[in-house]
Amino acid sequence: MTAILLGLLIASAKSSYDTQNNELTEMSAKVVLLDRVLADYGPEAKEVRELLQGTVTRTLDKGKRKSSSRSGLVVRRGSLCPMGG
Repeated sequence: MTAILLGLLIASAKSSYDTQNNELTEMSAKVVLLDRVLADYGPEAKEVRELLQGTVTRTLDKGKRKSSSRSGLVVRRGSLCPMGG
């Protein structure tokens, strides 16, 4: 009986982790896409891109304080990039 309950607890925790991971991945992709679309507008969108990058950086810093897990995004040379990209 204990093994069944432990198995259900582990399955529930993994499901919750997978859901959060998928949501973070989707949000990261949307932010990168938005940054690239704004980059296509050229210098007119520079201020908005800087605001977006600052907001993402602050959000990631808050997340790093709450968790030691990786964020999925890094700010590299003035643009947002997926980790490893």
